[in-house]
Amino acid sequence: MSETGLILASASERRLTLLAQIGVVPARVIAADLDETPLGDESPRQLAARLARAKATAVAARFPQAFVLAADTVIAAGRRILPKPADADAARATLALLSGRRHQVFGAVALRAPDGRWGERLVVSRASAGIRARFSAAWAAVFPPRSAVAAPASRSIAVKAGVG
Repeated sequence: MSETGLILASASERRLTLLAQIGVVPARVIAADLDETPLGDESPRQLAARLARAKATAVAARFPQAFVLAADTVIAAGRRILPKPADADAARATLALLSGRRHQVFGAVALRAPDGRWGERLVVSRASAGIRARFSAAWAAVFPPRSAVAAPASRSIAVKAGVG
């Protein structure tokens, strides 16, 4: 296909909303259907970076003349990668696990340009969440499954994952 412009390689309404907040409206939104299972002893940092790049690669294969933007978020308690909640009950369980514990949120972004160049960024947020049951229930009810993760005040560290 010969589409140009920006394609968001994501099914996330939240990512679309974040782009709109900075005045960016993608020409198309296309979800990359990937297996997001961690590989072997893959670290949370490696998983987030790999998935963001894989999503961009998958969509760019169909639209080589477009800029393709993809992202992934991984939450970890230590090296334990927490699964993305599939429903409200799983979201409450994840929030309960995080409550009172320090954890990290790994956010990776990959942008593939039509000429094949890549821009990639990884941000690590260290957080501690004191989540009460009432908040947990409200959060799980408001946010859709697969994006219901804690968003406490945190300290972010930008890490350049590579630009090539």
